[in-house]
Amino acid sequence: MNDKALYIEKIETELKEWKAEIELFKAKSLSATADAKISMNENIKVFEAKVEEAKVKLAELVKSTENTFDAMRKTFEIKWEIIKTAVVDTTKKLNA
Repeated sequence: MNDKALYIEKIETELKEWKAEIELFKAKSLSATADAKISMNENIKVFEAKVEEAKVKLAELVKSTENTFDAMRKTFEIKWEIIKTAVVDTTKKLNA
C-alpha cells in the first residue's frame, strides 16, 4: 500500500470508531430521563453532522491524485483537526 492508501485507511478507521460511539450514545440515551434525552439527542445530532462533514472532506482527499495528494492532505489535516476537536467536545458532553 502507498502512503495515500494507508492514510485514507487510517481516517476511515477513525470514522468507523466515531460511528460506533454514536450508536453507543444512542443506546445510552434510551435509558436517560426526558431532559437528559433531549440534551443527548441534540449532541448526538452535532456528532453525526461532524462525522458527515469528515466523510465529505475525506471523499475530496480520496479523489486527489498522487501529484496533488500531499498538498490536499495538508489542507485536509487542518480541517480534520477542527472536526476532531468538535467531536471530542461533543463526546465529553455526552459522557457528562
